[in-house]
Amino acid sequence: MVLLILLAIALVIFLSWAAVNSSKMDQEEKERQERKKEYDSWKRNMETRWKAYDEARDAALDELEAKWGKCDKDIYVTSGDVFSLEDRVYAFEKAEKIVLGGTVYDFKDIIGFSLVNKSKTVFNTYATVKSGKDLGGMIMGGVAGKMIAGNAGAVIGALAADDDCDCETDYDFEEENEYKIYVNVDSISSPTVILDFGTLEEDAYEAANLLNVITRRNSL
Repeated sequence: MVLLILLAIALVIFLSWAAVNSSKMDQEEKERQERKKEYDSWKRNMETRWKAYDEARDAALDELEAKWGKCDKDIYVTSGDVFSLEDRVYAFEKAEKIVLGGTVYDFKDIIGFSLVNKSKTVFNTYATVKSGKDLGGMIMGGVAGKMIAGNAGAVIGALAADDDCDCETDYDFEEENEYKIYVNVDSISSPTVILDFGTLEEDAYEAANLLNVITRRNSL
């Protein structure tokens, strides 16, 4: 009799645990599906925005080439949500035209330039998930983040911690360079054009080399 009572109690406990566990699993699956839905929506939105951006960029370049012939140099500067001529440096050698900061200049209008390299300290954080964490259908084996450290070494920002995450964290510091080109043009009202390349070192030096060629030709 006692054994039957114990078995009944055990069965009740098991069924209660199973019901709670099933409810938790259903909730986790629901949350996973919601995260996946949000991710898919974000992805579609980004694809639509970038398609519109590319189409606007191509249309703008086609219009410029219709005026001045083939574009001989196309250098990436930056990009926003909507394409602007400020996003590129375009050079047309035959027409001796260059687009800087969204404005068209003749080669002869370029008086000089300076390339400025400003360094900053970046604090990198790494979280390696040991057990694997399901995020929107994707298993994240590692998460990395960056924060800027000021001159005094103080870190700006905060790390988001997940209490349920079985992970190990690590960090390091690195120097990161940002590049700007200040172009002196023949204009009383707006004598300086600033090209902000951010961390794009190769593009910044490519633009500087282009401007060097133009200023050299202007001096001949």
